[in-house]
Amino acid sequence: EGEWFEVWIKDTLSGTLDLQGLVISDQGSDSISISDSTIVNPGDYVVFALNGDSTLNGGLIADYDYSSLSLSNGDDELLLTAGNVLLEVIEWDGGTLWPDPNGASMSLDPTMKSDGLNDDGANWCESTSLYGDGDLVTPGAENDPCN
Repeated sequence: EGEWFEVWIKDTLSGTLDLQGLVISDQGSDSISISDSTIVNPGDYVVFALNGDSTLNGGLIADYDYSSLSLSNGDDELLLTAGNVLLEVIEWDGGTLWPDPNGASMSLDPTMKSDGLNDDGANWCESTSLYGDGDLVTPGAENDPCN
């Protein structure tokens, strides 16, 4: 019940950004489209959760709930698309090059946010910060550094 991911909003020229119309999918049949106006600010960490009920999901506070996307703990991917423009792709392998944690989130080192660096599994690690009902995660905040 605690599946979630977050998107860090890079600086934009217009200041705020509306995520309405953004499509988040995998390379299979899973897909969500942000149907409501969702205004975010540069530097925000936007938390997307499969279950937005914090009493059932380990204490997570979500910015957006979804139901038609399922993340694999093995290999999977997330694609962010606006119209016909592919904005970002993250593909993980389930433990060969990417972390494969239990009870912790897979976390991008905060010094590796620039374009292309998030594509390398060596720049990801297991979170170490205790959150909510006991998992090691940093939803809605800067990730733990990888050592």
